[in-house]
Amino acid sequence: MFIHLFTFGAPLKTMNNNKLLPFLLILSLYWSCTRNVTEKHHTGNNPVDVRDKVEEIPLGNIDISNLNALYLIDDFLLIRDWKSPENLVYVFDKNTFRFIANIIPRGQGPGEIANIGHIAVDEALRRFYVTDNGKQEVFAYPIDSILADADYIPEKKATINVMHNGSFPDKYQYICDTLCIGLMVERSERSRADQYVGKWNMQTGKITPMKYERIQADRSASPKRIAFAASEEHNLYVEAYQSYDLLTICTLNGELRYNIYGPKWSSRKLRSNRIAYYDLPAFVGNQIVVLYLGGDQYTADRQHAVYPSQFRVFDLDGNYLKTLETGHQIAGFVYDKDNNRILMNLEHNDIQFACLPLDGLQ
Repeated sequence: MFIHLFTFGAPLKTMNNNKLLPFLLILSLYWSCTRNVTEKHHTGNNPVDVRDKVEEIPLGNIDISNLNALYLIDDFLLIRDWKSPENLVYVFDKNTFRFIANIIPRGQGPGEIANIGHIAVDEALRRFYVTDNGKQEVFAYPIDSILADADYIPEKKATINVMHNGSFPDKYQYICDTLCIGLMVERSERSRADQYVGKWNMQTGKITPMKYERIQADRSASPKRIAFAASEEHNLYVEAYQSYDLLTICTLNGELRYNIYGPKWSSRKLRSNRIAYYDLPAFVGNQIVVLYLGGDQYTADRQHAVYPSQFRVFDLDGNYLKTLETGHQIAGFVYDKDNNRILMNLEHNDIQFACLPLDGLQ
């Protein structure tokens, strides 16, 4: 456009007023279409009440603590129970929620996990990786082997090396042995721990921070707290900020695609962690679904945590679509793509686990 205007149009200094006005109008339209294409703002004002669609997941008389997390592998739902005194992972049929097994013993010995951390799934090889924060190692469990043999001894997959800058992988999405996209923790003075998204090579232990950060760690403010989700299919990852009404979408190479600012966005550096916004984004088909609180994360008496009851939904180009109000406080969730539903673990509710069918909501 600039070549056309300046080569074939009259020079500015020779234009009369009648020609100058259309020229400036075209130039203004050009800039409005091209500048800040990565910066998007939304009002978050399209609520959809889905309370009547939430269904309880019946797990029978199995006692699982509230310190749990959900994972899916093949046809199985794994529930990690951090407080379980014996076996740390419960396995269910994800389609019927039938109980199958209680696996992975707690302990210091071979085949035991001292302090269970993150679980990552290798869908291609039908195995999952368990981080032992106590032993600082990652162990590999083929799903068929561990279900067939309760005494299965897993192979060591990786060692959690704390890098020279104090960084180590906390949560991560497995792509291959040399590439995991994960949430890294950087420890510094006075036990402060900031988080950032980076690449982790399981074989070498090398951690490479992503090139783009909209909000960087600030020693004068509260520690940086984020959540993330990565998609190899879409070549994207999402960075969700706890202390800012902000999502960032980047390519897996760390190139910025979009910054998405919500109605409560402010760049003010926070010195308090009472207000929370986003948590736990996920790729749900061709959409991004993320938990949203947008308020105080503690009750007025400061005795209990408050969890999000809403999902905000965006397309892959960062455009806000809707907000789903579930009416339940959600501690975590996973997307069951085979059944097109979200499975949730809940807090402060008579229902501990629930699902939200998505048919008709997308």
